[in-house]
Amino acid sequence: MYTASLQIQHDCMLGRISRELPDLQIARWSVSARDLYQVRGPHDQVAALRRSIDRMFGILHHTDVARGVLFITQRDCFDPEGHAFFTGTVRTRLWDVPPVTYAAGWEGWRVISRGRSPLRDAVESMRKFGDVKIASVGAADSFQITSMMLIPASEILADLTPRQVSALLLGVDRGYYSVPGETNMATLASEAGLSQSTFSEHLRKAEARVLSNLRPYLRSFDVNQSMDTMPCAQDVGHPERNRFRKRN
Repeated sequence: MYTASLQIQHDCMLGRISRELPDLQIARWSVSARDLYQVRGPHDQVAALRRSIDRMFGILHHTDVARGVLFITQRDCFDPEGHAFFTGTVRTRLWDVPPVTYAAGWEGWRVISRGRSPLRDAVESMRKFGDVKIASVGAADSFQITSMMLIPASEILADLTPRQVSALLLGVDRGYYSVPGETNMATLASEAGLSQSTFSEHLRKAEARVLSNLRPYLRSFDVNQSMDTMPCAQDVGHPERNRFRKRN
């Protein structure tokens, strides 16, 4: 298996916006029927991007974060040109790793390929749509793939109701999960316009569903961590070596 970082400059909605706003760094995740954007750059260009996206698809939620601005669209940002590119190249040959990035008109993809041939074929197909740059390519190993965090957001959020999502998002935004906590259940319920028992039920069900959806990934991470701390075969029976491994 191989991993690669590819960049393409082709005619699509976000590519055109990125060329018009060249100082922005845009990352986009597709989450079920909505899109999540993280944007960094000059304030005027961030505002221009937000107006464009809001006009075309609507913005459901917007918040400032430490590394830029996050906003969630009311519906997925379907782009026929971008969809044709994706289905004709990436989806048929590669495993794409979100997010897709945009900077100065270049669209960036991280991908996994089962071999050199599918990767080479995908790059050749991409060149039919525009200019392509291969930023990096190399053999993949299990730890490299794990570090790429291949967790589809649609799986993490699967089966959550809109009210559960709203309750969870309100808790995060108001610091309910901070240490120490910055608010309490009664205050959150009041802001949501619900009784404390009803809001608490929405929040607890959302937490339980997210953790349940994360369970296989947590188990995989735990297995990898355990493998990383296991003594090597040559260390078995050598307590001095094992003590050194534990200290480090």
